[in-house]
Amino acid sequence: MGTNMMREDSLVLALEGEISLEAFAQAIKHFQSLVHALTKEISPQAPITWHIEDLQGASAVTTVCGSSSDSQAVPGVVSGFWVVGQSLQRKQVIPYSEAVRRPALALAQNLDNSIRAIKFETHLGEAVIAVQPQEEEITGKTFAWGQVKGIAQTLSSRRGLKLTLYDPIFDRPILCFLREDQQEMMRGVWGKRVSVIGKIGRESEKKRAVVVFDIQQIEILPPSLPGSYRQARGVLAQSAKPHPEKILRRLRDEE
Repeated sequence: MGTNMMREDSLVLALEGEISLEAFAQAIKHFQSLVHALTKEISPQAPITWHIEDLQGASAVTTVCGSSSDSQAVPGVVSGFWVVGQSLQRKQVIPYSEAVRRPALALAQNLDNSIRAIKFETHLGEAVIAVQPQEEEITGKTFAWGQVKGIAQTLSSRRGLKLTLYDPIFDRPILCFLREDQQEMMRGVWGKRVSVIGKIGRESEKKRAVVVFDIQQIEILPPSLPGSYRQARGVLAQSAKPHPEKILRRLRDEE
């Protein structure tokens, strides 16, 4: 469901992965506790009744809607739910009491091999908290610090921040994983030639870069000018060593 199509009184919790029944039950329990705590903190004088509007079992998406005699009560809780999701996604302190933080953090800690991502969604937008793939999950790769260059073609914030780089030699994708607090590094890089410094994973046999973790820097590079290789040709000619035949001829002449 797109956020522009959502009702203003709705909260959505979506789970992604191979969701076990136990994991789903735990997530719904924490979700209920979070909504109850937000309601009590944001709208203590105006009771809100929350009911299930939609439940999609295959994709583990739960939508609840609120109703209250106070017209400001439900929008306040919806906004609070959005703030909690954003805080979790950005790994920032949740700006509410411990009663709200406790179930919210419990939800985020539900991420495991079963639940790979949790999405908070309202009409204000969505926030995704995802399991970041670990180096040991990417088998057959060797890792070392270094730099890769290419064209930034795909930017994504779903299931964590990712930048897909296409190298100019093989025209193959290099997947670059960023932390949530590095979102600013992605600004303005789409379609640009960039360099990425981090821990590079390469195919063990071909040594081609395929993934980058622990990114330290992303820099936009100037575009390559047509015919620039001709300038390099002159430089190489001036600094090149004499051919072996010329060296042998010179030695014979000196004799």
